[in-house]
Amino acid sequence: MLSIPIVMTLNNFFIGHDKGDGKLGEPNDGYGEINIPDEFLIKDFNDPSKTIIETTYANLLQNYTNGDFLQKRVVLASTKDVVDSINDYVMSLISNEEKEYCSADKSDQLLNLAFGVLTLEFLNSLKISRIPNHKLKIKVGTPIILLRNLYQADELYNGTMLIVTRLGRHVVEAKIITGPNIGHTYQE
Repeated sequence: MLSIPIVMTLNNFFIGHDKGDGKLGEPNDGYGEINIPDEFLIKDFNDPSKTIIETTYANLLQNYTNGDFLQKRVVLASTKDVVDSINDYVMSLISNEEKEYCSADKSDQLLNLAFGVLTLEFLNSLKISRIPNHKLKIKVGTPIILLRNLYQADELYNGTMLIVTRLGRHVVEAKIITGPNIGHTYQE
């Protein structure tokens, strides 16, 4: 068994409430420990991304558009670099054409005055949790997660999982595979 010390934040404080042995969710100064049973540990590998995907998503190429298959599996990654490595590996397996989307490189003048010392190259190189990278590569059929939706009138909520159905020049169309709107298709 492997024990991993964790730092708990307000967001994951409630995840542990009434779960397991009840130790998560109790006052503990923001620190806790998770015991991971041996059967969940991957101990022998040469290529970590390949091993993680083959172990977690057996038969991925036959099931990567199957929402039910994807909902029942998850990979927890410790850093955004690990997430990017796993995503790059999965994207390399899927043979559909890839499209690259880039974030906007313009800001209003007020922001330019405040952040004028920061170059676009520097800003575009940042990789921050919960914010997409400057360059986002997507293929039709790949699963995606909506990180931040500022307009939730269409019932597209943060954390909604979707499968890409079409790629436009500035628009991505995807079908919802989690939540109350499973099966609906949206363009954003």
